[in-house]
Parts: sequence; C-alpha cells; structure tokens
Amino acid sequence: MMDMEEGAGPTDLPANALLAIQLEGHGIELGTVSAGTVCRYVDAFRLGLQATIEIVEAVQPVQVTGRRKRWIERMADLPLVGMESSGVRILLGTPRQDGLFAAAEHEAFGRAFELLFQSIASAAEGDAFFVNENFGLLPRWAELRLLGIVGRLMPPKRGPLKRISFLRRTPEDEQRLLRITLDRQCRQLIETAIEHQQANHVSFARVAVTQSAVRELW
Repeated sequence: MMDMEEGAGPTDLPANALLAIQLEGHGIELGTVSAGTVCRYVDAFRLGLQATIEIVEAVQPVQVTGRRKRWIERMADLPLVGMESSGVRILLGTPRQDGLFAAAEHEAFGRAFELLFQSIASAAEGDAFFVNENFGLLPRWAELRLLGIVGRLMPPKRGPLKRISFLRRTPEDEQRLLRITLDRQCRQLIETAIEHQQANHVSFARVAVTQSAVRELW
C-alpha cells in the first residue's frame, strides 16, 4: 500500500532523516516492543540496501578503480538519527560522504536506494516483477534477489507486529512524503512469487553477484 503524506505530525520527517521505518501493530510502542524486534528490521533494511547496491554495481557498474574495500558495507550502514513513538519509528540519516571516491560511491548508493524503494513499492502493490526506469527490465537473478530482500522486510506471519511502513521524501519533490506499507497480505504475495520462481527452476547459483553475496537470498 502506498500513499502520499504531507504536513507535520507523525508522518513528517526531520530535516536530518533520509527515511523512517515504522513498526505498527497492537502493543508495538516504545517501552513494550523488544529491542530484538527493532534491531531485526533495522538490520534487514541495512542488509537489503547493501545487497541492492551490489545489484546496481553488477547491472550498471560505476567504472572506478582503487576504491576502498568494504565501501558498500559502510555506505549501507546508515546513521541512526532518532527513535519516536507513534508505533515505533526508527529514523535513519544519509551516509557520510568523504574520501577520494565519495562521488562515485554516493551515485551508486542513490541508484540503489531508488531501486530498493521501487521494489518495496512494487511488493506493496502486489507486483512481483520489478521494473525501474533507470534499469529497464532487470535480469532474472536480480529480480529473484530483490524478492528475497523485500521478503525479509515483511511483518511476521503471527504476533502483534502487523505492518512495516517506510516513509521517505519523493525524488520529484522533497516537500512531499511517500509512505509504503507492507502487511501480511504482501508477505503472502512475495512468498508465492518466490515459490513460482523456484518452480520454474531458477538457478540459485545466479543469485550470487559477488563472493560476499552467497548467503541465502542476500
């Protein structure tokens, strides 16, 4: 489910926040929700963003040599800028830009960030086939990998946590906010899509874009 939100209040984003991850459900609030639940979804987003950067680098690599090792891990580990009530909202900031290759790294990050959010939006709308205007139709291995990434961001099948919402500024107008909500129905659609890909004998060996990517669907 996607919708546009404008104005102040719980749907607003502080100036220093790149996005908000909001956990929603009965009893999901500060002082009640476990630290493990919060960490699980923050880390799922971090690993998903890291994997999406790897996809971008494989599909449309930025031709820069000599970059520091582990730069993708560093770029995907966004700074925590705050936590708020209204469910539980985790506010994450923009990665720091420094070093000799900051411009190239930030370009790859920006493209991956857009691709990841487009993929989350596709899942929220019940569309398992991810097409991005900057990439066109993605290769099958990339599509399968994105299904796994988004699947890790879904709420559990049971328990008090029922929805995961993502709030960000729109690329076209930073004064407007885009909210994307994943619920249990979205989870069922993603699981069906992954099963369909497996039934069609998609080779999981093609999921590995880099040596570090060989871990389940990451």
